[in-house]
Amino acid sequence: MVYRRQFVDDMEVVDVPVLGKNFSWFSHDGSAMSRLD
Repeated sequence: MVYRRQFVDDMEVVDVPVLGKNFSWFSHDGSAMSRLD
């Protein structure tokens, strides 16, 4: 677990907040929705 945290820190990965809609992708017929990062 420590190695994973070090990797994330080394890669300078950040969690970008998503504002607005609950889902960022919808299928053409609206039957599937997903929140893409």
